[in-house]
Amino acid sequence: MTGVFYFQYMKRKWLLSFFAMLLMIFVMRWQGQTLVTEVSPRGIIDLEFARTTARLQQLQQAWFLKDLQLNILLDFVFIGAYTFFFVNTAFHIKKGRDWTRIGYAFVWLAFVAGLLDVVENILMYLAFTKSVGASSLNLIYYCAMAKFSLIALLLLYFVISLFFRSKRI
Repeated sequence: MTGVFYFQYMKRKWLLSFFAMLLMIFVMRWQGQTLVTEVSPRGIIDLEFARTTARLQQLQQAWFLKDLQLNILLDFVFIGAYTFFFVNTAFHIKKGRDWTRIGYAFVWLAFVAGLLDVVENILMYLAFTKSVGASSLNLIYYCAMAKFSLIALLLLYFVISLFFRSKRI
């Protein structure tokens, strides 16, 4: 592959991943409105950070199971979309700035964030449909905290990379 062709291929793949993620953000916001109530003003985020069984019971009374199931199902698609975007962005930065080691580290961080989100979704579904203890809710909480921390770190890496000149491909 020539350098110019590869760059155009990377740019198209990056744009596809960006628009897929953007589309899923809109879909999740639209569908997630069913989970926004007086009890849960942040929607699904309230379940991700529900650390007590009393809080979980409040959410169970406020939400319909089918709405949560659809939200979690759509979130699996969203996980794929944002992981695809973060991986493509990290590869694009790595290739454009010759940041090989750190670039691969951030590619792996994107995969770990997606994996944490998958685990979190499975645990949230189980917590909502079955009787679980506080330890399961804590695990959901820590998965969410770690996921959001990794995503924040990825976004910081992306912003910092804007201040460094890209090498010509």
